[in-house]
Amino acid sequence: MSKAYDSVNLNLFEKALNRINMPSKLINILTNLLTDCQNRVITNFGLTNPYIVKNGIDQGETITPLFWHIYYDLLISNIASQHEDYQLSTT
Repeated sequence: MSKAYDSVNLNLFEKALNRINMPSKLINILTNLLTDCQNRVITNFGLTNPYIVKNGIDQGETITPLFWHIYYDLLISNIASQHEDYQLSTT
């Protein structure tokens, strides 16, 4: 039940956390939050059977936007530095 938008490589996520000088104990806590997890989906008919989350950042969690920002920061920074006319904005 993985989708492209929630599939991340946890090794790269750990490297991204190291890149921003996150303390190693906090890195361990955050990567453990995303490792060996199970999810269930709420439907009109009740909860689905649990399924194993392989590699993912759970959508809808409070901390998810921060995780995504950390994960993609290097990519966005490189694009911005190589293309001076590149602009990233949101409304």
